[in-house]
Amino acid sequence: MKKITLILIVFTCLQSITKAQINKGSVLLGGGVNFYNNKETTSNPNQKENSIGFTPVIGVAIRQNLVAGIQLTYSHSKNNKLTSAPAPDYENNLYGAEVFLRKYLLLGKNFYLFGQTSLYYRNSKYTYNYITYTTEQKDQSIGMGLYPGISYAVTKRFHLEVSLANLISFEYSNHKYINAGVITEDRHGESFNATASSLSNLTIGFRFFLMKK
Repeated sequence: MKKITLILIVFTCLQSITKAQINKGSVLLGGGVNFYNNKETTSNPNQKENSIGFTPVIGVAIRQNLVAGIQLTYSHSKNNKLTSAPAPDYENNLYGAEVFLRKYLLLGKNFYLFGQTSLYYRNSKYTYNYITYTTEQKDQSIGMGLYPGISYAVTKRFHLEVSLANLISFEYSNHKYINAGVITEDRHGESFNATASSLSNLTIGFRFFLMKK
């Protein structure tokens, strides 16, 4: 009797896990919001920085629990001095697009661990406002990124998630510095970044699945 009961429990659990899978052909729709706010009172000059970003997403499950898709990115950040020091205020606008692969792993009832890898392009512009003049910095980059996250299925079709965007990235970039309409510096470079100790890249998002049976 105990053996039969154990078999029934295992069968029920396996059936629940199977139903919780993201089946091939399911469509993913969603987006994310990234925000950061910091007030620095120990540096010179004292300053306040804030930023917000949006990332609409669309994808399709090419295999069970494996989603391929496209993500667009926009973010705006601003830094303001809190003193009259000569350092500038600045603003930044960033636009980007990427293609990605995301693998889901079912942890338990309604919870998933996921890892996402992507190939991306970004274009950004910084405007530095000094007391008597303004300069610009224009950046373009192509890179690869990897990050993890946790997703919670509120319903079968609607997931909420938290992730560490750009936990690891490698990119090639071009930087141009412009003063009074004249390019004063034009340089290229490669970089590797790992931000495991920072929560400034914490992203809260949602995903809506059009599930295929």
